[in-house]
Amino acid sequence: MADASLPVVARDRDFTSELFKFILDDDLCPAWIRDSRPYTECAYFAQPVPFAQLRAEVPSENWLIKGLIEPIFNRRKIDGVPIPGLAQIHAEHLLCVFQEILPYLLKPSTPELTEASRKAIFADLSFAAGSPFYAPQVVGWLLSKRYEADLLRSGQVRLIEVAFRALIAEARCLIRNAAGGEEILESLWQDYELIVFLVEGRFRSERLEVSIWKYLEEREPVNLALVGAIRERTVKVELIRAHLNQSTRGSKGATRDIHIMHHRYDEKVLSELQQLLALSDASSPNHESYSTYQLRRKEYLNNLAGESCFDRKP
Repeated sequence: MADASLPVVARDRDFTSELFKFILDDDLCPAWIRDSRPYTECAYFAQPVPFAQLRAEVPSENWLIKGLIEPIFNRRKIDGVPIPGLAQIHAEHLLCVFQEILPYLLKPSTPELTEASRKAIFADLSFAAGSPFYAPQVVGWLLSKRYEADLLRSGQVRLIEVAFRALIAEARCLIRNAAGGEEILESLWQDYELIVFLVEGRFRSERLEVSIWKYLEEREPVNLALVGAIRERTVKVELIRAHLNQSTRGSKGATRDIHIMHHRYDEKVLSELQQLLALSDASSPNHESYSTYQLRRKEYLNNLAGESCFDRKP
């Protein structure tokens, strides 16, 4: 196992212990968090010791971890193992979500969010996965095999930690400035997508890691105009992509689409997409395959945007 090569940053606070004390405190932690499958899996990846090791010999300082993880593990097998170098940042992220981000998003006075939006957030928190709130779970799933095979690079772990810290810092800054709920959700999604990029198969270049670190170590001011332009273009592309999901799945669209894009849809565009989809029905004249019409739908949206909004050009 590659424990020695993975950086465990020294901190004044033990976020893992703080997280489990919070979760096990009935007065602080809502019961639905402990009952949520995605969050219990997140908590599993926010502790530094594989469960089998905890079960065999539990150090006294880990009794809180064992108290929560054991019933979870007994109820459902969790894929993957915790990564020691990421346990603390995973715990810090979850504490920020539980204690700062969610209370702000779910309170009635937060601007930009309707009651329906809050209900959608709460429903996804209880049952769904694959969103910024569950980032430790996704990171654990995607990196466990590389970690167990001694293929996880220390530079990659450091970049993931920096990305998590950026997500936390930006969320706190927006909350301090009483930002709207949709602005916060969009920032969380874009930061989360950076984390996913750093852990999934496309990111395998050690040379790229070095280049990113050189940039991060520069002391020059951040070009906020460039950051804003990238954010704006990302929202534009995501909205175009969301139309494709919405026209196919309706109200059961992707989590991000439901939270952020729901009131921005162009009904004319949705109608055009649905008509193209209907042509793939076997009973239609000149019937062609679903995949053919899916490509036509993407081509229609790309023409609308004036650029390619999908991974592969149709």
